[in-house]
Amino acid sequence: MNPSETLQRAIAAEARVHELETFISPFLRKIAAATWDATEDELAVVLIIAERLQMGRTVHGPLNIGTDPRDWKLERRLEFYDAMVYTVIAEIAANRRARDELPTLPEGRVPP
Repeated sequence: MNPSETLQRAIAAEARVHELETFISPFLRKIAAATWDATEDELAVVLIIAERLQMGRTVHGPLNIGTDPRDWKLERRLEFYDAMVYTVIAEIAANRRARDELPTLPEGRVPP
């Protein structure tokens, strides 16, 4: 990379830093203030939510509540139903794994 390209990249990087400081920084400061004494587990929850938002950006684009045409109540209800299904499936799978690890009872029966 020649000196001119290096300078252009540095200027672009500085502009991006300035953009981040002026736009995002107030929100990051609020998040930092709200979580400065959070436990590792609490921060893990915040991270999972942030990662879900990032995943949503790849599917739906940046979140803009004012212009997004989705019905949020319907979205919430459908996601809740999905969560219920996954919860029951996980419970059944755990029960089956636990049952398969138990010794067989007389006459070939296993505990329910």
